[in-house]
Amino acid sequence: MNNGALSMLPETSTPSSIGRDHFTWMENRMEERLQRIRTAHAMLVNVDLLIDLAGKILEISQPPMEGKLGLRWWVKNEGRRTPTLVRWEKGKSKRFKPIAIPVAGCERRVKTREAFEPGAPLTLATMGILAKLLKMHESLQKTQLNFERSVIPQIEEFGPLLADQLNTLEGLERDAHARLAMYAKIPPMTTDTAEDFE
Repeated sequence: MNNGALSMLPETSTPSSIGRDHFTWMENRMEERLQRIRTAHAMLVNVDLLIDLAGKILEISQPPMEGKLGLRWWVKNEGRRTPTLVRWEKGKSKRFKPIAIPVAGCERRVKTREAFEPGAPLTLATMGILAKLLKMHESLQKTQLNFERSVIPQIEEFGPLLADQLNTLEGLERDAHARLAMYAKIPPMTTDTAEDFE
């Protein structure tokens, strides 16, 4: 990622006409946005910790038998681990393997009879909470991914452009000072600067 141009913009010899309050406002807004990003990230971390805890409860509340529901952190979405609901089933080798199941309607998949009956109330309560947490995780992670996918390409595209435009404008500024010194002898224009801020 080439964003070197973002940290190399110098002050030119021509005073800025923007006003310091404009940049102060931009900095304040940026701090607010960064704080929201940090808060959303912390929220996702806490959601994932609760999801993991719910998965441990499911492990305890059900017997080690076919039809047991559980949670696995599988690698998806550009290398990120994603919490996935699974149902344990026997394969042809007679060994158990996890099969992904959808979050929608997951509570109806809870076994409540025979060996599963003693822990069924715990499993049902945990699954209800887990379903909500998984939806929160999906929403928060999607927001993060969308932000990264929109911002990173802009940084990679605009960084080199800023560097090129900086070099060009510095050359034009030098030429303006060198060639147009004659304008300094002309009285300055009288303007109503208040109009600039209306």
